[in-house]
Amino acid sequence: MHAAERLDSVKSKLRALNEEAEALRLNQPERSLELAQEAAKLAQECDDRAELAESLFIAAGALWRMGKYDEIEAYAQQALELFRSINDKRGQANALQGLALARRKRGLNDKAIEAFQFALKLAKEIGDEKNIANIYNNLASIYGMMADYSRAMEFLAEALTIYRTMRDLRGEGLAVGNFGIFLEITGDYEQAIQYYEKAIAIFEEAGLTLELAKTMEHIGSVYARRQDYETALAHQQRALNIYKTAKNDSYIASARHRIGVILETKGQLDEAYQQFKQSLVLSQKSGDKLLECGVLLDLGRLYGKGCGRKKMRREL
Repeated sequence: MHAAERLDSVKSKLRALNEEAEALRLNQPERSLELAQEAAKLAQECDDRAELAESLFIAAGALWRMGKYDEIEAYAQQALELFRSINDKRGQANALQGLALARRKRGLNDKAIEAFQFALKLAKEIGDEKNIANIYNNLASIYGMMADYSRAMEFLAEALTIYRTMRDLRGEGLAVGNFGIFLEITGDYEQAIQYYEKAIAIFEEAGLTLELAKTMEHIGSVYARRQDYETALAHQQRALNIYKTAKNDSYIASARHRIGVILETKGQLDEAYQQFKQSLVLSQKSGDKLLECGVLLDLGRLYGKGCGRKKMRREL
């Protein structure tokens, strides 16, 4: 086989690896990461910057699904630099979103918004409607976290319109679920449950188990606010079981944290302490700084109630 034929064969294998890695990213992220890393090595060997950038971006997406937030930024940054070197604006917009999501998990909201805004500018330049909707949806989440609900709702409405036009079930479900979050925060629990149930139906239709489980967490919290603790715990436990199957440490930590909050409210302080303790270990392992801070505050509150003081002195 001539050198040119060998190179073509390698590049064909490389493209196939990236295609398979992307296809598995949502539901089999561990395998997706393995394939993306294999593709990245091949891309480096044959000096294919476009496919290398794609491999690194897919790897960052797989790490996000696995809840390994500390590792995402390095992959996304390398992908961004490569996409810039080949003037791929769509790739740049994607990589910038990866950077923004990682920064949001680290509590760097201003830097996350900045990266999303750069991504939005690029997506609009090339008319990439899917990316525009994704960025609007993510901006809505950040502004919601910052209690700027008016701006959050505006971005969310824009995103939902685009998702529905494109018939993007995952995007639509995420946007509908975000509406539920904002309604929950503002105290409209009945409406929040309705939106969460709509999102669950969409995710079930699309076969998106992690997204379904995350919505289960949220609807469980609403039932807890209404003091229906058994229903709340049932939803959280269902979410936790899905996360365990997916081996997503960050999401497991999130569900255990919510379960701990419910148990504390019920007066089961020792059980709540155990849930918080496990949540803290996993949030630190995954690099989810926002969750880690929340769990530490809750552990501190339990400490103030006299629960686990000797153990907590050693752990904190």
